[in-house]
Amino acid sequence: MGLVTGDRIVMILPTTLEGIYVIEACKRLGIIYACVPSSLPAQSLADRVEDTGAKILVVSGQSGLALGNQVLTDFYRAADLLLWINDLKLNELQVQRFKAALAGHITVSSDYLRSLWQQIAPDHASHVLGERLAHCKVST
Repeated sequence: MGLVTGDRIVMILPTTLEGIYVIEACKRLGIIYACVPSSLPAQSLADRVEDTGAKILVVSGQSGLALGNQVLTDFYRAADLLLWINDLKLNELQVQRFKAALAGHITVSSDYLRSLWQQIAPDHASHVLGERLAHCKVST
């Protein structure tokens, strides 16, 4: 997996012997790990992945896999969005409203972002979101 001592990972694992093996391997390799339940909302998981700086999201089972896929496909890093918004040709009021709406967020969902975009900059084409935001996605 390319992990080295000091790297961080987030795990959604069952409380089984296999889950314990993964945790023990992390301890022995010096990998910093955070275990989260599969019942965690996607927004909270996205925030944890981004906030910890995790290199890998380890999941197990269908619910973990579905949640992991949702985080990696539907969430954007707020810090990158704040940098990106400065590159757009928006007026000062639109920029201020966008920044205020993102204040306090670590990540935002694509639905929230789409809704925010329609409220703040309805005169700008919404296809800009898909084309120019790929680099803002939550990733591991």
